[in-house]
Amino acid sequence: MTLRLVSEARPIPWEHLSEFEKKELRGADAWINEVIEDAARPKPTANEIDQHKSGRVLFIDGQRGAGKTSLLLTLLERWGRPFSTQLGSAASRSAKGDEADEARQGFSNRRILLPILDFDPLPRDMPLHGWLLEPWRKEARRLEQGAGACADGKDLVELWTEVFERAVLGWSPATVDGKGVLERALAYQEQASGWIDTRDHWYNLVNTAVCRFFKCTLKDCKAAHPFAFVVAIDDVDLQVEQVPHLIHAIRLLHHPNVVYVLTGNMEHLSFLLELDYIRQHGANIGDVEPSSFRRYAGNRSLSEGIKAFSSSLRDALLEKALPPHSRIELPLLSLETVLNMYVGSKGGASQVADMLTGRWRDLAAEMKSLRIVTVRRAQHAIDQHLSTPDKAVEDPSVRFIADICGASVDDRGRISCPGRLTTLPGPVDQTWEGDRLTIQLRGQPSLALQLQFMDSNFREGEEANRVAAIRLAAERGLAKAAGLVWSPDAGIATTEVRWESTVDGVDGLALFHWPWLVRPQLSEVLLLGELAKSMIAGAGNAVDSYNLDQEMVLVWLRQNIEWQYHRANLSGDSWLLPTTWNDVVDVLRRLCAEKSTSDDACRWVRELLIMSAPYFGLPDHIASILRAKVSRLVPEQSMITVEENRMVGNAILVWRLENARRLGRSSDSLDNLSSAQVDEAVSDFLRQRDAVSLSSRKNGKQSRVKTAPLPANLWVG
Repeated sequence: MTLRLVSEARPIPWEHLSEFEKKELRGADAWINEVIEDAARPKPTANEIDQHKSGRVLFIDGQRGAGKTSLLLTLLERWGRPFSTQLGSAASRSAKGDEADEARQGFSNRRILLPILDFDPLPRDMPLHGWLLEPWRKEARRLEQGAGACADGKDLVELWTEVFERAVLGWSPATVDGKGVLERALAYQEQASGWIDTRDHWYNLVNTAVCRFFKCTLKDCKAAHPFAFVVAIDDVDLQVEQVPHLIHAIRLLHHPNVVYVLTGNMEHLSFLLELDYIRQHGANIGDVEPSSFRRYAGNRSLSEGIKAFSSSLRDALLEKALPPHSRIELPLLSLETVLNMYVGSKGGASQVADMLTGRWRDLAAEMKSLRIVTVRRAQHAIDQHLSTPDKAVEDPSVRFIADICGASVDDRGRISCPGRLTTLPGPVDQTWEGDRLTIQLRGQPSLALQLQFMDSNFREGEEANRVAAIRLAAERGLAKAAGLVWSPDAGIATTEVRWESTVDGVDGLALFHWPWLVRPQLSEVLLLGELAKSMIAGAGNAVDSYNLDQEMVLVWLRQNIEWQYHRANLSGDSWLLPTTWNDVVDVLRRLCAEKSTSDDACRWVRELLIMSAPYFGLPDHIASILRAKVSRLVPEQSMITVEENRMVGNAILVWRLENARRLGRSSDSLDNLSSAQVDEAVSDFLRQRDAVSLSSRKNGKQSRVKTAPLPANLWVG
């Protein structure tokens, strides 16, 4: 691999921002303008109750590499004067349009305090409050140098020194080891004095600084000026042991004219605060380890109480210190967003998509909003493959896509991606209840990855989405994927059946996925959410499973047949999509006779017959039509028994996995059923199918549908 220089965080020119980023920056502009307007009111003293106190903290949330620091620099660049080399001036020079100019017109009512505080390299023994006050030292000197003769007669540097000393003394442990009684008393007195006086001196410092900035000559005006000092802190969650202290320090150093902008990972921050409260609870019971409550597993109420109260205290602190309405959440980027990024930051920069060969924009549109990559990784891939392309590589497109997806390219130009990509059931959108069963229509299935066919648990989210991008590129002929198996399991239509299980280890629940004629391609799976909406519309006004409209089932059958047409390249007037039940039967008859589709079609016909069983939940009128029409296409009805046993066994196992996933448990936590247990459970289910059959409505009354053994009468009452 050719080594390249990679870009660090920098302000982003306005025209290079995504629409999402522009929207968030506009929201941040509105937020600070509201803060500045509120700051114009007279302030209470530090010891008075502020009847109008409101939050002054903006939190930029995202994973490592999500672009938090770049957005922070861009935001500060919008809020402040054009920066010099500390932040770079490219953004101020490149920003075009009225909106970018408007962001700077009001910079006289706000002041960005530099340097930006980076929480990551903070020395462990550094007094946190002193570190947080450091930007004010430079600002005090700057304001003092240009002050001339001031009416207030105050020295800002001296005021800063007083705040610094009291904060460090009051909020640092008192050193009393080896000291006598009198020395200890003086040390504690000094600490208490600092703790009590810090806020008063802090208000005095900020009020004086605001008035000095406005050259205010009024005494005791209480800084009634529309102005805000902005203090920026990057990566606040990286100093694990300091996070709780920083949150409390920011709350202590609150002032109506001071704004804090923080970046970090809220999920990690929340976790750290909860651990800190667990540690404090543990200290109260004589244990200082963060996970001490685990040692009291024998006392379940104690361990659960520690966990519950720690979570509650964490949420309360975050609600006060970092309220949700003052957060900017940066998600990972979709492929479409990556293709809209720019290569280079100077004039004439091109978008990524313009430098790739092939229909990558079309592929990105098919991927929709699936998140695949951080801003940092995307930028590094741009620097590596597009900014200064490797002359030995004719087309960098495949290598670029592989890079943002975390994969490599082998010597034959294939993207190496071993594993199995599948689907997991989406959220239940609508249900129709039957007799001890529920027909469910689900939303868009999620993607899941099984790495190298060895993991018992599936990887979801962006890791699976990245592999999906590679799979879709392979389907569209834009790349070749080595070692990747596409094997979708879950669709959108399911039937959940309950029965009184008599088999140990089996819960008496089975989840049937409505069978596919052919497994859909990934591009087709990505459209299943739209198919679910069409099926819901086809269900009519049904409130339960007894009166579902047959159009719902026809929509589903029609889509499966269309997939088969595409797969087998069947087209023309002789292969039109069916609109009636007779059309469906005619198409299935010809698919069963067609050499290229015979195996799939004959298997699907058997599965459709099993769907007409009462326990599957289809209304009587639909199940009867299905049996009458489709049964003629099954020459060997004895095969239905084998097919039914397989489908029931799969449904029992699928429900176990789905239930574990619903409860947040790994598949490793399940006790594996032996094949003998599964066979026994299947037999138990089929013996009781009368008890889980659908109740039909005749003349306004419900009556049980009687069923006969398989395969002779095919559940005909």
